[in-house]
Amino acid sequence: MSGALKSPTKLEKAQKKQPLPALCKGTENLETIAKGPAIARHYAGKLAKWDSFKKNAIDFYNERRTQMELERCGHAPIYMDPEIYKLNSKAMIQERIQAGAEITLCGRYFWNLLAVVVHIVETLASTEHGFSNYPGFLPPQLTFGDSWIIGRPFRVDGQQPDAVLKLPVNGKDQIRMVGELKFCVTLNLKSMLEDAENGQGNKFRGILGQLVNYMLGHRLKYGFISNYNETVFLHLGLTKDGEQPCIYFSDIIKDSDVIDESAGRTSLRLALLYLTQLTCSPNGADWAISDETLRKTSKWIVKSSQPQQNLATPFGDRDHTAADRALPYLDLGTPQKPRISPNVNPSPVPALGRPRNLMKCTINDVNPADSSPLAQRFTFRSALRDSAIPKPLSNRTTRLQRKAKQQTESRPEN
Repeated sequence: MSGALKSPTKLEKAQKKQPLPALCKGTENLETIAKGPAIARHYAGKLAKWDSFKKNAIDFYNERRTQMELERCGHAPIYMDPEIYKLNSKAMIQERIQAGAEITLCGRYFWNLLAVVVHIVETLASTEHGFSNYPGFLPPQLTFGDSWIIGRPFRVDGQQPDAVLKLPVNGKDQIRMVGELKFCVTLNLKSMLEDAENGQGNKFRGILGQLVNYMLGHRLKYGFISNYNETVFLHLGLTKDGEQPCIYFSDIIKDSDVIDESAGRTSLRLALLYLTQLTCSPNGADWAISDETLRKTSKWIVKSSQPQQNLATPFGDRDHTAADRALPYLDLGTPQKPRISPNVNPSPVPALGRPRNLMKCTINDVNPADSSPLAQRFTFRSALRDSAIPKPLSNRTTRLQRKAKQQTESRPEN
């Protein structure tokens, strides 16, 4: 690398000028899942807007101590600068891992947001770049991870948040914040928040039930829910009269947002850094729920079953997962004339049970007026669902199996 080119970004640029890389995903519903799992818990408590969240994050950024710490560590690199493209246009800046479901999205969110914030915090807390005038401003060690990083004695039965903020305190780990991640195709936070602000927040309450339940189970005041493109932060506080607990939700912070004080906009990395600093306070009242508040929230979570209205189901949430296991072995020909590729030697048809019914609906049977890939997939799946569970074979083989066997036996040996 040339001396004039800075391969990593500096600390302040990492949180201020660089948005998250855009998530790489294929054609929606064709190369992704299209339906989220059924909603098991519904939030039934008080709900209000956290109007001051963005302003609070920007104020935190402009505080004297924050600016002095950023100046002290401002030369410290965090990750590669996009300028590295001048040397290699294929460098690891843009996303190349394609996300088709929540499992991959979680990995990209952890890498592009949570890991960066962890390294920013540890850099600011380190004396490697000079001594701080504000010792204790941020903890020297912390990490984000999945629910399994919680020590076994401290896990909450039946609760597995997608993300937790873990902080070591006096030799023991404490959980300070929880997060839940959903796939961007199956969760539209923008429309849900618009409905909630107009008094029609039933869908938003449904999606909040799981996260709020995690917050209550771990006795935490703060959490976040995200589909990577959009993130909403939650705060469990009290109503203005100080009598009743209430969940406050922030405006959406987009993955593409950068700090723009004139527009009152904050970046996602700064928003999470602000909340991390807030929850890492040594004062438990700043981040933990009191016994009294917990008692008042005993009826907040209501069991429900509201499937999201989408077109298809993700793998693992189907009624007949055997259909997926059968797919690689299916012959898509008709019973009368089995279609066998000229490049593939004929072989007996696998014993999947009811083969005639399996082949009744083929790709060619799709209505020509509706020949989209989605229509083809659903039409074919309608046959698979009826034939997903194999029946025991009788002593007589089917006509098609017998014919395939005869073809194999009559083939001359090499």
